[in-house]
Amino acid sequence: MYNGARVRIREDSRYLGQCNLLGTINYLPSEEGKLNMEIYYTVTFENGYSNSYRIKDLDIIEDLKNIPNDNDELKMIDTTLKGRAYFTNNKILEIERSWRHHLTMKLENIRRLPFEGEYESLILGNDTLVKGYEGKLIINKLHYGKKMYLLMKPIKIKKFLIYAKYDKTGVFNCFVGTPVVGCHFIGYILNGVKFGEICTGNLKYKDPSSIENVEKISLGIVKSLEVINTHSLGKINPNTRRINKFWRGMNMVKNDRALGMRVLLKNNSIKEML
Repeated sequence: MYNGARVRIREDSRYLGQCNLLGTINYLPSEEGKLNMEIYYTVTFENGYSNSYRIKDLDIIEDLKNIPNDNDELKMIDTTLKGRAYFTNNKILEIERSWRHHLTMKLENIRRLPFEGEYESLILGNDTLVKGYEGKLIINKLHYGKKMYLLMKPIKIKKFLIYAKYDKTGVFNCFVGTPVVGCHFIGYILNGVKFGEICTGNLKYKDPSSIENVEKISLGIVKSLEVINTHSLGKINPNTRRINKFWRGMNMVKNDRALGMRVLLKNNSIKEML
């Protein structure tokens, strides 16, 4: 860009409506600003109208008779071309950064399945729940110290479900159950009290990597939940709306096992197995 250069406002410039005639640059910015795309050049148009514009708002009209021969002016032209290249390169980099951000967001939202095969699952938020068990759960024993006791009124759940929970990257997290009834739940998760994270206690297993693993471990969990271990109760969840003597006694067991056991025996809620 040089004094005397013939220019026109670009069609994609927001200033296009100001003038559609040819103009002449009659003022250049300082040396320090030649590579800065926000530097404004003063242009006087054929109708006498004058205003200042950025280099990206102007098209240079190739008028050979107006191109100077002076070396300094030619250097200025070279600097301007470099400035345009610099501006174009920044635009390309900006588009690339925007595209990379778009791809990153897409990748972050991709849900990976825990493993291959056919199985029943639920999608809740960012988690995938793989069903491992659906059937009855009968809680009929209680363990205290070195003794086992029978519940005089077993807790019967007609439809109990166990799921293995995986995050959206397919990494195993824990086992959850519903309805949240009985003991040995770490806490409520997912959709209020619909599901509860199960404390698997001493049950040892590797992170399940197939539906066969999930089902096998789930069966072991069901078996362990049949016995209330007073030494690791977790959350206590009654299976009736009205808390009966048994559940009141269980709450006492949680705070004072010896006292709670005496209350359960006195109320005939449990009976020692011989």
